[in-house]
Amino acid sequence: MLATTAEGGFNSALGLAVSGLPTGVTAVFAPTKIAAPGTGSSTLTLTASKTATLGSAKITVTVTGTGFSGTATVPLTLVATSTNSRVRPL
Repeated sequence: MLATTAEGGFNSALGLAVSGLPTGVTAVFAPTKIAAPGTGSSTLTLTASKTATLGSAKITVTVTGTGFSGTATVPLTLVATSTNSRVRPL
């Protein structure tokens, strides 16, 4: 879960994005935006297909609003299981 708190008079909706996903991994934020004034939360769900590239990766989560942009790097590891591939955050 990603949580934000507006401070110092900040008042803007926030857009959420993720980049650097391994092949075969998709990302969905719920909700897709955080409404103004910018305080709220969103859950990022990562889903790996059966053909996803296994191994370690670092994804970048970006939050943008009027006059603001912030990023966080999140390590994750994809491992094979008996039924499919799973995404496991570190």
